[in-house]
Amino acid sequence: MIKNLRNYFFYLPILATLASFLMPSVICAGAVRSGFTANSLAANDDLSTGPVDIGFPINFFGINQSVIYINNNGNITFTGPQAAYVPAGLSGGNYKIIAPYWGDVDTSAGGALVTYGSGTVNGRPAYGVNWVGVRKYPGSSNSTISCQLVIIERGDTGVDNFDFELNYDSMNWGNGGVGWSNGNYGGNNVYYENSSSYGQLASLSNCGVAGRYTFTVREGSVVADTVSVTPSTAILTIPDTLALSAAVSPANADQSVTWSSSDTANASVSSSGVVTAISPGVVTITATSLATAGVTGTSTITVLSRDNVLFFGTGF
Repeated sequence: MIKNLRNYFFYLPILATLASFLMPSVICAGAVRSGFTANSLAANDDLSTGPVDIGFPINFFGINQSVIYINNNGNITFTGPQAAYVPAGLSGGNYKIIAPYWGDVDTSAGGALVTYGSGTVNGRPAYGVNWVGVRKYPGSSNSTISCQLVIIERGDTGVDNFDFELNYDSMNWGNGGVGWSNGNYGGNNVYYENSSSYGQLASLSNCGVAGRYTFTVREGSVVADTVSVTPSTAILTIPDTLALSAAVSPANADQSVTWSSSDTANASVSSSGVVTAISPGVVTITATSLATAGVTGTSTITVLSRDNVLFFGTGF
């Protein structure tokens, strides 16, 4: 099959969350850091480096090592190279990966090369990988993206701790996967997938710098301090529903949570936080951080029957 037509339908689940993928591109210069260009990956399509020593060890979901594999298609992996050009759902992978923009990059026929190297960020040792000005397949295309991964050593906070940044300056083509996975296929696959349209990556942020997304990794996991559920209390009448929202703090922690009900006979809760009133009673709905065990937030829901509401409403 011709490569530019291959597996088109594999993209559809990703495009469902990357809404408006045909919107005009957004250019917001400034997030991509200068430097980290001492080395380059030779012009290619779907190839990778061998093991690259970043100069300091990091603990990424239990893998303590100083070696990464830099893949032409917008990501790094930890246990070996990854040649796939179609961005798979990160929750279903069996590889540890950080993907600034996992897409079909082709540097074989022009445009910039993937570059990488050492540097510093705020006085700390760092290692960066640049997919800046790289073209999509086929390499003769003029559509480019400019994004970057920066890994920052934070041994000052604990052994093998680190921070990382996903930085974006311009995103002129879509169909990319953004996020990371711990690679625990079939188990508790802690992952993050950015749901923004590709054109918004360079204008949004979780740290105040447009196009920059910073994450803190401590003892192998992207950390969360607290989970806040809104609203914290509510009254529902059977069979009404209520959509709860959860905010994980700090803002640069993995925002993924799981939802549970203390009594599903009174009220159930969906995987997206929608509560459904079932029978009268008081129930606690809990949002639990996927990234950090034991970090939870709650909402107390009082469920009333329709008869109760009518009774109190008439004054009898």
